[in-house]
Amino acid sequence: MSKFLKSLSGATVAAAIIAGSNQAAAAPVTEWDYSVTAGFSGFTPRAPDQESDPDRETNRGVVGDEDSFNGPTRLRWGTPLISESDPHSALYVTPATGGDGHRITTNGEATESFTLTHDNRLLQGPYGNLDSFQLEVGLEFRPDGGIVEYIPITLEFSYREQRTADCEINDPLCFDVLVLENPEELVQSFVLDGVLYSVEVLLADFGPLSDEACGLAGAASGCFGTATRETGDEVREYASSIRVSSDAMGPTVSVPEPGTLALFGSSLLFLGLARRRRVLTR
Repeated sequence: MSKFLKSLSGATVAAAIIAGSNQAAAAPVTEWDYSVTAGFSGFTPRAPDQESDPDRETNRGVVGDEDSFNGPTRLRWGTPLISESDPHSALYVTPATGGDGHRITTNGEATESFTLTHDNRLLQGPYGNLDSFQLEVGLEFRPDGGIVEYIPITLEFSYREQRTADCEINDPLCFDVLVLENPEELVQSFVLDGVLYSVEVLLADFGPLSDEACGLAGAASGCFGTATRETGDEVREYASSIRVSSDAMGPTVSVPEPGTLALFGSSLLFLGLARRRRVLTR
């Protein structure tokens, strides 16, 4: 092969290698449409303390109603459940509407997700109580013109409500305690077009509890939750929000550009023809 052919083939291969290093990276998503669904997918009642309750079978448990796609959105207990007019202790979950007009920015501000409301009534008499429940949350993220990314999250809670007979109203040591048993589920991740995204659910007023509060709920020391002082009738709202982030906009999967592939292919073809010509002229 002539010096010219050697020089040309070397330059062609070098150009292909250089071009191959200039690769197209999948662009990270900066803006998303999102929606939220939420409901109680399961719950466990705590039986009444007094076996002599004449309406024990009626009053012993927890009622879940106002169904949604993810299960009931209200749990109520603590008074005869056959009566809607009597005040009940209750939990409600209200998801953010989502859809049109609900946008979230990668590495931006946290945005509303759902609200957990505790309707804290006096627990008197032999009526049933709530022991634990599961909150099913569905998060949907859609990039502009893209496919929906669905993230299901199941949060496991234990609950302990003290009866009025067990403590005095406004007693600083008398709490209703709500413990999240699996706080690790508050952080999720997914990969889209080679970019890694993290989704974090932030629960307002939740955090590490004192050993005393954890003990009241039958949880281990250092549990994660919230405690409400027994003041009588009180409604507390625990608003949650979500944040989407990507570390340095996420690691990307590099995709060679079509021009790079064509140039590299032509260089291989050229080398093959040159080698064949050299063999034939020997």
